Amino acid sequence: MEPTLQQRWTRFAEEDLSTFVACSALFTAYQAGKEFLGVQDKLLPAAQRLALAARRTGPKVPLLVCSAAVGMAGMKLSIAAVSHYRQDFSRDNVLMAFPVCGALLNLHRGPRAMAKGALGLAALGYGADYVFGIYHRMKFEDARREHEEEQALLHHYQTSTHLELQPLAVSSRER
Repeated sequence: MEPTLQQRWTRFAEEDLSTFVACSALFTAYQAGKEFLGVQDKLLPAAQRLALAARRTGPKVPLLVCSAAVGMAGMKLSIAAVSHYRQDFSRDNVLMAFPVCGALLNLHRGPRAMAKGALGLAALGYGADYVFGIYHRMKFEDARREHEEEQALLHHYQTSTHLELQPLAVSSRER
């Protein structure tokens, strides 16, 4: 069943809008930071450097917002295309979509920038996946070790109480 326009806007407002706003804010903050650190006169007070960086970043914000929109659309389309092609819906599809997103974010800057963006986001995606994989593996191993320790303590407790609950058998020789 095809979703209605109202359902699409509701889904966009609930899921995609927060991602879009966050990406736009991150891109804008990154660009403002680049401008702030790139000011030629380092002797200016920080407030003046910040104002100068904001003035230089302002005209670039619409392009950053459009790049975020194109990148998000590219990410969603590439995930859908890879999932359809591979007939599975797994984490690998998202990782494979990172380079496409990086290329689409730099579409307006030419093929060299598209290649650099694709490589950069691919490295970011696979690096983040590697780090989070290690983190989750450590958490899993800690939980498994705690479970094994609890089982060992429980087994020890059961064997010690099992011995105490056995009735004393008096043999005929001891009488």
